[in-house]
Amino acid sequence: MKNINSPSSLQAWLLYWSAHKGDNSAMVQPFLDGSVLDLSWREVASQALRLAAYLDQLKLPKESSIALFANNSVYWIITDMAIGFAGHVSVPIYSAAKPSLCRHVIEHSDVKAVFYDNETQVQATKQVLAEGRSIEWIYLPSAQHASSQQWASIQRTFEPIEVPVIPDADSLYTIAYTSGSTGIPKGVMHSACSPILVAEGLNQESPLTPEERLLSYLPLAHLAERGSVEAVAIRYGLTLYFSAGLETFNDDICRARPTLFFSVPRLWTKFYQRAVSIQAATGGEASNRDVLRALGLDYVKCAMSGSASLPEAIINYFHSLGIEILECYGMSENFGYSHGSRAGNVRVGYVGAPSPQVECRLTDEGEVLVKSPSMMLGYFKDEKATASVLTPDGFLRTGDLGHVDEQSRLKLIGRSKELFKTSKGKYVAPLPIEMALCNSTSIDNVCVMGENFQKPIALLQPSEEALDLMLEDESATTKRLLGVLNTLNDVLEEHEKLAKLIVLSDPWTVENECLTVTLKIKRTVIEQRYQKDLSTWYETPLDVLLHLA
Repeated sequence: MKNINSPSSLQAWLLYWSAHKGDNSAMVQPFLDGSVLDLSWREVASQALRLAAYLDQLKLPKESSIALFANNSVYWIITDMAIGFAGHVSVPIYSAAKPSLCRHVIEHSDVKAVFYDNETQVQATKQVLAEGRSIEWIYLPSAQHASSQQWASIQRTFEPIEVPVIPDADSLYTIAYTSGSTGIPKGVMHSACSPILVAEGLNQESPLTPEERLLSYLPLAHLAERGSVEAVAIRYGLTLYFSAGLETFNDDICRARPTLFFSVPRLWTKFYQRAVSIQAATGGEASNRDVLRALGLDYVKCAMSGSASLPEAIINYFHSLGIEILECYGMSENFGYSHGSRAGNVRVGYVGAPSPQVECRLTDEGEVLVKSPSMMLGYFKDEKATASVLTPDGFLRTGDLGHVDEQSRLKLIGRSKELFKTSKGKYVAPLPIEMALCNSTSIDNVCVMGENFQKPIALLQPSEEALDLMLEDESATTKRLLGVLNTLNDVLEEHEKLAKLIVLSDPWTVENECLTVTLKIKRTVIEQRYQKDLSTWYETPLDVLLHLA
C-alpha cells in the first residue's frame, strides 16, 4: 500500500467537490458553433454517476477494459470517472490512432466497450477487428457536435448509480499504451492512487490556490496530460477549460486565461512565433502584458514544458516577457512524474531536480534510474518486459542517458537505444546534436542519423515561416545554413561532426507517423522514410542540400 492521503482516487475527489462546492464551475466546454457549456461539480458528478449506471446494466465482468477513443472534452473526463464508478478500467486510445494501433489496443487489453467521437475512424477500426468480437460502441458528444442522442438518452434514462465503486489506492485504474516512438506500444498499468500522487507532488512544487484555472488541449490519452491537468483539477477542485480545436484555440485559451499551463516544445515555438509577429505588427510598441494577453497567457504563474528539450532562445524570450518556463521530465511508467525545474533555479538544458518523493541515480554507463511514488503496476500481460525495466530494488530503467549537476538537476543526453555507430566504429548520441540545431527557432524538427556512414548527417524540417523565406532565396538559405553547420562542427567531437545538413519541406506529423502524439520524432519511422535516399545524399559533394517543395 502506497502512503497517500485520503481520498485515494479521482472518483472519491469528484464526489467530495460535488458535495462541498457543487454549484461552482468545474469544467467549461466550447463548441465549434460558438456555444459554451459550463458544468458545475454537481453536474459533472451526476453525469458520471448516470453513465456508470448505464455501464453497470451491461453486466460486464468486473474490471473490464473500456476504451476512450476520443478528443479531449468534458465528456472524456466524465466517461473516465464513470468507468471507475462502475468498477472498470479505462483504456485511452489517441484520437488520431490508425486502425492497426486501435486493433492492437482493443484486442490486447480485451476491450468490452468503446466510447468514441469520430464515426469514420470507428468504421475503419471495425473493419480490421477480428470477427466475432463483442464490443459495445457508445458515441460521445464532441467539440464538433454539441449533442449526441445516445449520450442524451443515457443521461435521461438512467438515475445515478446507487452504490458507485470508489476505487481503493491499489486497484487498477487505467491501462495506458505508450505513444510508440519505438516498437509496439505496451500497456502501462497504473493504480488509482497514481494520479493523486502526481497532483499532490506538483502541488508541493508549486502550491495551488482554489482560483487556479487550467486548459486541456494536449491529448488526454497521454499520461502527462492526465497527471498535470485532469488529476490536478479534480484533486484540488480547480476549474478546467477545454479547446474545441485549432480553429478556435486562440478564443478558447483567451476564455480560460490559465494560471497553470503545460505545453510541449513544438507548441511553445508556435507561441513564440506568434508573439514575435504581434510585436512586429506594432512596431515593437506592444508591451509584455499586451503580448501575453493576446496569447491568452497573461495570467500564467506556472508554465511547464515537457516531452523534449526547449530551445534556449524561446526560454529566454518568454522569461523576458515575465514567464519562466519550467522544463520537466517523466515517462508513462511513472505517470509522467519524475523531475522538474524549480522557479528561480532553472538551468537551461536541464529538466530539473527530482520531484518530491522521487529518487534518482545513474548507472556506470550513465543510464538514468528513477523510483517514483507513482510507479506503474507493470506492463499488461507482459511480466518479462516488466522485469526487464525494473531493478531488484524497484528503480525504473528509463533507457535515457544523462548526468546530474551539483544541485541534482538532470541533463538528458539521449536514449541508449538511439546511439548509432559510424563506419569508423565510433558511437554517436544524436540528441545533443539535435538540441543544438533546434536552438534555431526556424527549425521545427531535426533527426540526426548515420549508422555505418563515416560521419553523421542531419535532416532538418523548417518551420512554416522559415520555409517561405527559404523558398524566396535558396542561395542565402544555403549560405546561412553552411554557417550553422561550420559553427556547430567547431564544438563537436571529431566523430560527431556532421557531414551535411539536408533540409526537407515534406511535413513530419502525427498523421504520417513521423511524430508521436506529444510531437517527438519517431526516429525509426523517419530513417525508414528516407532510407532509399540517404546514400545518394551522403555522396553529394554539397554540404547543405535543400529539398524544398
